[in-house]
Amino acid sequence: MKNKCHLMLCVLMALSIFPTSPAIGGTDAPDKAVPRTSKSKRVVSLPKVLIIGDSISGGYSKSLTKLLDGKAEVVKLGAVAGYRIQKEAFWHSRGTAKNLDFASAKACIADFERFEKYLKATKYDLIHFNFGLNDIFRGRKGTWLNPVDQYAKDLTKIVTLLKKNGAKVIWASTTPIPANDPYRPEGEDLIYNAAAEKVMKKNNIPINDLHSVVTHWDGYGKWKNGDNVHFGGAVYSKLAKQIADVISVQLETQLGSGKHLFILSGQSNMVGLDPSLTFTPAVASALGKSNIIVVKDAHSGQSIRSWCKSNHEFPPPTTGRVPKVRGLLYESLMKKVQAAIEGETIGTITFVWMQGESDLNNTAYDVYLKELLKQLQEDLKFKDINFVIGRISDCGLDRKKRLEGKKYIRRTQVQFAESYPRGAWVDTDDLNDRTEGDKVVHDLHYTADGYKLLGQRFAEQAVRVIRKAE
Repeated sequence: MKNKCHLMLCVLMALSIFPTSPAIGGTDAPDKAVPRTSKSKRVVSLPKVLIIGDSISGGYSKSLTKLLDGKAEVVKLGAVAGYRIQKEAFWHSRGTAKNLDFASAKACIADFERFEKYLKATKYDLIHFNFGLNDIFRGRKGTWLNPVDQYAKDLTKIVTLLKKNGAKVIWASTTPIPANDPYRPEGEDLIYNAAAEKVMKKNNIPINDLHSVVTHWDGYGKWKNGDNVHFGGAVYSKLAKQIADVISVQLETQLGSGKHLFILSGQSNMVGLDPSLTFTPAVASALGKSNIIVVKDAHSGQSIRSWCKSNHEFPPPTTGRVPKVRGLLYESLMKKVQAAIEGETIGTITFVWMQGESDLNNTAYDVYLKELLKQLQEDLKFKDINFVIGRISDCGLDRKKRLEGKKYIRRTQVQFAESYPRGAWVDTDDLNDRTEGDKVVHDLHYTADGYKLLGQRFAEQAVRVIRKAE
């Protein structure tokens, strides 16, 4: 698309895909008988993105930050205090200003030493920047005007500095000037953009064409006849979407070597699973041994209530597997996860859940699953978490006792996995079969070979979901 950034490169990956097993979750596998960790503490180290610009960047920065939530830590330096992300304000320099000025190339050069010191002290993964409208500005008795030749020289110096930070640098083209702007001659946006393009090409800096985003906007003709370089919320949303897409693609390329974190949890049938036998070797084979981290924390005979902080049953249950303190097992799990990923860059997170037999009287199991996912997303600061569920087995489906509860849990687990875009489930009905004479018994727990198959199936589905997302 013409209005997409020059950066929007097609990232091609040669992916090997696991063969689909008939025992992997799908709609063709019916029933046979019918305190959270502190949000202020970062767990996963997100890529750090610096946004530099004038009041136009102020207009889109709120929406951009929301779009990149869970993908990047966004730092906005520039004009317009109402949109700043940091507590520090970075305004136009006024005499002996205490704060850096990022509103124009000219002002940036005037405060270059402090700018350089800041970038030496703070490292970023990506820097997205623009200067232009205020360099063209003729107001304030012409004190802001930066002639185009000098503008190009200033950009060259700024680009050299930004590249020293070690971040991937992306230039954003200056947005259009309306026909009746009293301080900016119509058409100078094109002149300054052309000068900037030469600088960027010479320095191999990709260009995010925000100018075209505006000119392709349906309301551009009417806006063009006005006198204000700023826009309404709809245009800022378009700009934010464009920038978020560009940044996301670039970060995915940069962080392609980020490790794949697998978190395994649940009750007794997860306790019985030894990841080192089949699960870990399978994901290591698919994704690379040095690219994976596997964390397991499981506890026998526990309800999902022991992982979730909130109660979702009314009135609150007083019988069954009801913990005295909710969420304690979740805290135990998160401590292990924090220790395992300290200092690591995480590319994907997959949560593998084998639990449910202790919730046969739990009528809100679906709500608890959603809460558990939300806890992981918030505490790991990672929005796109994969969720693989082992559907509880067919044990007891041939008996009336708690039959409806068993069927409800099985049905709920499948529905949750199939409705969540990053979800999957595995069938365990053939993992618990043992013989007593001529009779086949569907046991609560799995056989030794059954646990090995469970690990393999979890690995297959986990890798499938990861590659589907890529």
